[in-house]
Amino acid sequence: MLDLASGAVVPTEDDVWHVAYQKYVGFSTNGGASGSGSVEGCIAHQYDALFDADGKAVEAEFAALTMENTIDNYNAVSADSCTDFEADSVKPGIVTEDWYAYGSPNNVVADNAFIIRHSDGQSYSRVKATEYYMAPDHSSYDVSLAIETWNENNQAFDAAFTVTLPYATRNPVAQYYDIDTQQVVAADGDWDIYYHVGGRDMMLQTNGGVSGEGKGGTAVVLLDGGANAVTDPTSVGRDDAKQIYDYEADNGSGVLSKPGSYGPLQYGVAGGHKMWPTFTTYLIKDGSSLFKMQVTGNYGADGSLGSGNIVYRIDQVN
Repeated sequence: MLDLASGAVVPTEDDVWHVAYQKYVGFSTNGGASGSGSVEGCIAHQYDALFDADGKAVEAEFAALTMENTIDNYNAVSADSCTDFEADSVKPGIVTEDWYAYGSPNNVVADNAFIIRHSDGQSYSRVKATEYYMAPDHSSYDVSLAIETWNENNQAFDAAFTVTLPYATRNPVAQYYDIDTQQVVAADGDWDIYYHVGGRDMMLQTNGGVSGEGKGGTAVVLLDGGANAVTDPTSVGRDDAKQIYDYEADNGSGVLSKPGSYGPLQYGVAGGHKMWPTFTTYLIKDGSSLFKMQVTGNYGADGSLGSGNIVYRIDQVN
């Protein structure tokens, strides 16, 4: 976590901070879903040629950018360079588009499935959306889930049970669902799935990260058949023999999630695992304080350190 006013890295969320970086997750600002502050940001300058019309990274364009030849555009950024400030919002591991499909049978994606880790960090389930019901008068939006819970003793998933979580638009009741007890519980209970409607998104959140205090998350599955092919949700690691790469908690998404795959950084431009800076300049606002910020590297000032040693350009604008 970084305090832009002092340029200091701070150890806890109780300290004053504006921007944070977490390896394998990305950047966030201290506001909205990502923090208790009121920090917002917008993109003041970016290099549009870095990505082609299909959104793919153009290696030659990335390779052409350096700290030296990007300084003039950075210096030219002022308080008026952008005004569309935004705070971070929730980016759940269970993405709406991966299970909801209006007009398809039952309004769900065929063969959708997700492996989730429960709030206790030790239990697992395979979750499938089987139906999404929209009342004709839009008074209710209900999701039905088929849930198979991992049985550690039998080393297999138990037979699925089905639960329907309603969302009444006029008098909504929060649907915090505890898979282990098969009950809706309070927001501060040991829930595993939280269902609600947020704007145009039908949100299914797990109890971890920005969504909750638990140890829940959604699996990044390595198998070609996706979550439906998983036979052991505890087979986790970063080699080909494993079924799951990791479990990712819900995180925040905002201005620092753009334009690269990790916002200010783009992964694997030339193949491999290297992170390349986009040299995007952001305006970061905290109340009346305004800063401009740019990430110029991921491997320390001279490029000799390991990944995650972020190098910033920072100036206070007012």
